[in-house]
Amino acid sequence: MTTPEAPDTPVAPAPRRRSHVWGAVILGIAMLAILMPGNSMIGITYDEPIYQSKSVQALDWLGLFVTSPSLAVTPDAIDHFWLAKDQHPGFFKLLTAVCGATLGRLLPYNATWRAGTNLLCAVCFAALYLFVLPVWGRAVAVYAACALLLMPRVFAHCHLAALDAPIMSLTFLTLVAVWHVCLFRGGQTPAEKRSAWVWAAIAGVLWGLGLGTKLNAFFVPFIVFPWVLLFARGQFWRLAVGFAVCGPLAFLITWPWLWHETLPRFAEYFQFHFQHYPVSVMYFGEFCVRAPWHYPLVMGAITLPPATLALALLGLGRSGILRASDTGDDAVKLRKATLALVLWALFVYLVPMCLPNTPKYGGVRLFLPVFPLVAVLAAVGLRGVLDWLIRRIPNAGADVELRRKLTVLVLFLALLGPLMAVAKFTPYHLSYYNGLIGGLPGATRAGMEPIYWGDTYRSAALWLAEHAPQGATVWVDPVGFESTVRLFELGPMRPDLGFAAGPEGFNGADYAVTQNKPIEFSEISRKLVAEERPVYTDGIDGVPLIYVFKLR
Repeated sequence: MTTPEAPDTPVAPAPRRRSHVWGAVILGIAMLAILMPGNSMIGITYDEPIYQSKSVQALDWLGLFVTSPSLAVTPDAIDHFWLAKDQHPGFFKLLTAVCGATLGRLLPYNATWRAGTNLLCAVCFAALYLFVLPVWGRAVAVYAACALLLMPRVFAHCHLAALDAPIMSLTFLTLVAVWHVCLFRGGQTPAEKRSAWVWAAIAGVLWGLGLGTKLNAFFVPFIVFPWVLLFARGQFWRLAVGFAVCGPLAFLITWPWLWHETLPRFAEYFQFHFQHYPVSVMYFGEFCVRAPWHYPLVMGAITLPPATLALALLGLGRSGILRASDTGDDAVKLRKATLALVLWALFVYLVPMCLPNTPKYGGVRLFLPVFPLVAVLAAVGLRGVLDWLIRRIPNAGADVELRRKLTVLVLFLALLGPLMAVAKFTPYHLSYYNGLIGGLPGATRAGMEPIYWGDTYRSAALWLAEHAPQGATVWVDPVGFESTVRLFELGPMRPDLGFAAGPEGFNGADYAVTQNKPIEFSEISRKLVAEERPVYTDGIDGVPLIYVFKLR
């Protein structure tokens, strides 16, 4: 493979750019309208109460900052509102706070705090559309955004006030901004040079906001700069300045906890993540503190809709940068540079995740940033299918109407399976497994986790609200989730119900509730599941995901 020419001018024009942007805006609004109503259907997950409470503090601090800025920036005020016991940065907390207090007002209580994730993911879908559009066409760009939305586990994470979908969105947005600067903002005329500097700064800010969300953004420069050296050396220094200046500034500005004692606190932050407590996972029947190296690859393969996975593998197989027969026109250069960015980003994200000592748990959530890239590859595969059909069907190449109908039909068929999977697994999309492992029943028989993050407890809470006698006490396992079940106001939870946890709380309880996560079963819940008949279960395809037992 020859090294591509490093362009100082755009390798391909972006015609009708204004209409493209408006199309992306409309798509993003549509995606937001799809996501927001689903927030109140999905139960609170393990991590969300932590982020919600921190976002409440961030909102209170913002109120103080507006009324009394000098008081808000004092060490005492910052320590009061931003004490970082959770050791997660500030941007996501600020985003959740601001969106919860504005956009989230359209949603029921507790779902309000999910609006920030919804908004950021909608922007990610729009950016994915803009990324694919000039390279593979409008129809394929729409498919890419829909394919990402209709990956059931991604769909679930796009509804949660947790870090995983936001870091997926921000890392991909950073790559899109870099791609835009390098391939469309060449910097030849004074106006282009100014525009290139602006976009380089935007890319740096987006990276800083990613760092201000989760440490995973640390890997983004390892994607960006090798690719820039190969495909756009003329933009290297602009981007280097943008990342070196705007990135750290965005990170620091959005995390007031670092405004005082910056270096010691920054060192404490890194030390926390390098010494993160282990989280075990059940993987093919084994309880693993550190899952095997292939966990991310296998989990990705068995949790993607089969049509999306097949198209992504086809797209990988027909990758243009590996085809020596390609000519050297601008469109091919653009396609090669874009695919190189996608494939290199996949490599950089997945290799660290596959290292033996890297934490691997929680389904696909720790490597969620790979899925926009998978959606791009699936779009490449779909483009290949369309091109093949147009060549094979008589008159399809010349008949615009026939080609349009064919495109609509192929899009419908490609998205029908994923759409049905999302509908079928509502609201338990985190339990989705595809046919490669026999669906959720096959995955359960194989010893995989049916569920892992507590979103099923809402169903039990709704059942208890309707059926439990006055003043009943509910025992919740695992111990740490009892306080979260108290928060359920996503449905009509009754205030007269009492809650208990742990061995000491079991004897006086009237009901016991536990999710179907064997690795977290206590001795009590393990015995209940094995020996007792539940009065209520909820699940998919005959696999129970939550149990309610009547104790007396």
